[in-house]
This record gives sequence, C-alpha cells and structure tokens, in this order.
Amino acid sequence: EAMETSAAPKLLALENAFKERSSMQAAMYGRLKAEPALKDSIAENLTAMNAIRADYSSEIKKALPGAESSDTNYIFIYFITQNLPKGLVGLLIAVIIMAAWGSIAAALNSLASSSVIDLHSKFARKEFTEKESYRMSWQYTLGWGIFCIAVAMFATNMGSLIEAVNILGSIFYGVILGIFLVAFFARSIKGTATFWAAIITELIVITVYRMEIISFLWLNLIGAVGVLLIAFLLHLSHVGEKRASDTI
Repeated sequence: EAMETSAAPKLLALENAFKERSSMQAAMYGRLKAEPALKDSIAENLTAMNAIRADYSSEIKKALPGAESSDTNYIFIYFITQNLPKGLVGLLIAVIIMAAWGSIAAALNSLASSSVIDLHSKFARKEFTEKESYRMSWQYTLGWGIFCIAVAMFATNMGSLIEAVNILGSIFYGVILGIFLVAFFARSIKGTATFWAAIITELIVITVYRMEIISFLWLNLIGAVGVLLIAFLLHLSHVGEKRASDTI
C-alpha cells in the first residue's frame, strides 16, 4: 500500500540502498577469514543497514500512519523465502501453519470446555443434554476465537511476537503460579482468601506494567509472591476476626 503513495520513490531508493549494503556485507563476510581487518568495515556497514531500516520504517509510518512498520516478525519468513529452495520453502511454511493450527485448536478447545464445565454448568445449576452442551461448546469456541483475534490485534503494537507472548504471559502467569503455590503449600488458606489475593495481585501487576517500573519478566515473580503474601494476610485477618467473634 505504501508503494501507492507519494513515498514510493523514497522507499524504492531505500530498498536499493539496503540491497547494495546487504551484498557488500555478504561479500565482506566471505573475505573475513583472509582479511581480519574487514571486521571494522563490517560493523560500520551493519550500522548503516540499521539506519536504512529505521528510515524505511519512518517513511512507512508517514505514508500509512496506522500501518505496522516493524519488520521483526517477518525476518524469518524473509530469510526462508529468499535463501531456501522453493519446494522446501512451501513445506516449511506448511509445517509452521499446521503447528500453529494444532496449538490454536487445542487452546480454543480447552477454553471452551472450561467455560462450559467450570462456569456455565456451575452457575446455571441444571443438567444439560449432550445437544445443548455441544451447542454451548461451539458458541464458547467462537467467542474465545473472537477474543483471541482481538488480543492478537492489540499485540501487534508490542514489538516482536516472542516479546508480545512473554509480556502477556508475564501479566497473568505469576498470579496463576501463586494460586497453585497456595493450593500445594498453604492448604489452610481457604479459597475466598486466595481468590481476593489473586484479584488484588493482578491489579498490582497491571499497575506495575503500565507504569513501566520494572522489566516485564519480573512480573512473574511479583505475581507469584504477591498472591502468597496477600492470601496469607487475608487468612490471618479472617482467623483473627473469627477468634474475636468466638470470644465475644
């Protein structure tokens, strides 16, 4: 789309400059063993290539303000399409799609099953026929699919795919781990205290993430430790209140 705007000449010039620099880089790498002095030239050329990429991204942002300008998630695809035999490229892409398809199907199936069994059936307080359960399952699958698409659209602004996965995971994984730790190692703490501890900790984690106080990887530790501490404090306060009421 950017090539259909007034920025097309500048983009083409940047593409040609990058290809030229890339060819130079490959040639210098090929001669590096025989000419160790090329190491500095390779570093300088790499800096120039990164500058060209930054200029290209900037031009795309100017031409298409709402478009994604980062090429981080396309580096692997570009490499295999440009460097591997055509038959192997198609096979590798098919394998990637099938692997993603399988994991997505399993995730949606798990989410739908949990929603029907653990939530819908519990709160409805009635027995459902197999036909009704099947209909609810595909409805929940559709709903979770739409939710996942919305999250994926949001995640495009979070950098590379692996970084986006780790950021989203760090927001929730620590709290989930904390719940399991309470269940395994602090069985005297009841479900109510654990539930409210998880809610409070999740709010703290989201606040820390939004304020960018610390690296997102530390959110896992904050979530796990937060649930343990807050659940323990809520448990102690409940025990204290119960003892006070028994005394009265």
